[in-house]
Amino acid sequence: MGDGLAADDARPLKVGVGCDGDAGVDLSASDRRGRLRLRGGRHRVTKRVNISRRSVRKDAVRKRLDPIKDTIPALSTLIGFTRSYDFIDFIRFDCCCIDIELIDSLFVYVSTGILIDCMDYCRIDEIYRNADPSLPALSKDLPLNPTHHTWIRLFLPNSPLPAPNSLPIIFYFHGGGFILFSAASAPFHASCSSLSASLPALVLAVEYRLAPEHRLPAAYHDANDALLWLREQALNPSAADPWLRAHADYSRCFLMGSSSGGNIAYRAALHAAKFDLEPLGLKGLMLNQPYFGGEKRTESEERMAKDKIIPLPVNDLMWQLSLPEGANREHIFCNPTAKEEEGVERLPRCLIRGYVGDPLIDRQRQLARMLKKRGVKVVELLEEEGHHAVELFKPEKAADFVEHVRGFVCGLAGVGEHKL
Repeated sequence: MGDGLAADDARPLKVGVGCDGDAGVDLSASDRRGRLRLRGGRHRVTKRVNISRRSVRKDAVRKRLDPIKDTIPALSTLIGFTRSYDFIDFIRFDCCCIDIELIDSLFVYVSTGILIDCMDYCRIDEIYRNADPSLPALSKDLPLNPTHHTWIRLFLPNSPLPAPNSLPIIFYFHGGGFILFSAASAPFHASCSSLSASLPALVLAVEYRLAPEHRLPAAYHDANDALLWLREQALNPSAADPWLRAHADYSRCFLMGSSSGGNIAYRAALHAAKFDLEPLGLKGLMLNQPYFGGEKRTESEERMAKDKIIPLPVNDLMWQLSLPEGANREHIFCNPTAKEEEGVERLPRCLIRGYVGDPLIDRQRQLARMLKKRGVKVVELLEEEGHHAVELFKPEKAADFVEHVRGFVCGLAGVGEHKL
């Protein structure tokens, strides 16, 4: 693990331990290695904590864990989480909490041997970074469905917050044609961080399964899992995540997605309309350049067949890789206007954003017309200048995007509406 700490650095590393009020212990910062005991079910499990001034990079962690991940299923969850981080700072288990206060560049790494000792009795509950006061929002990852290796990145404004339990909740589904990217991808992380800080709101970015390994409806099922997970958090506040317990207003929930994430948010809203999700209150659906298609080409698709972001051959390939085997682009997952679906009329008010320079703009117009025909209140926002996913490339468009979302969440009439 590298050199130990300098002998003259005598500040203690504080390690709080226990789920039943056990006293914490202090490890001298001059110690290179400390040992502490944690309860794991009926067993007392010894864990070894290695301390080093050198940060432990995620690739080093995966290299050590990969050879044994098949023998310890929970390690797959850990390996999935480490892909989201440059460094591992904090690990929490469901049987106890190892709350590590980092000092300067001091990092703690729980070694492979320790995980073998304890994994039969403990499962990973959450891993997240230490707070950086310069960040607009704090974030941490929470497991969603360990079987599917899905998780949620939760964002909390890094600023003085309003009254307790007053922040709206926004589920965010990233884009990428169902086959690319992650909730941890830098552009989407930055977007969610900005949204959380600017609204302010709690943003839950869902890490869903990707095609072609997991074709649709796998991503839709993961979105449904996320809704049910939040409902459980609301129904069991004593076991809920502390950020949600202290700040969430469960009566104000929104589903939001960009591009293919907009498609996922739409399907999740349709599914949610069929069930009683109390105490969750689904107040709105926000679709930013939602990704839909069809067999018959639209005028905008033909006119922008060589678009730099979504050229027509790439568009077709993404649908080919993500739709169920044997399905074509008239499948309801791709073309929601192909047939009348039950429950559309029960959708909450809906914001649809589009750009004239997006090959998908005609699909978005078709969706808006269909929703309005079915009685859904639709707020349409058409931007004259811009292309698909432009807010990820141009800061001024990102700022417009945040303002539109803020206006919709706060219920401002029209939010600068321009018909698609």
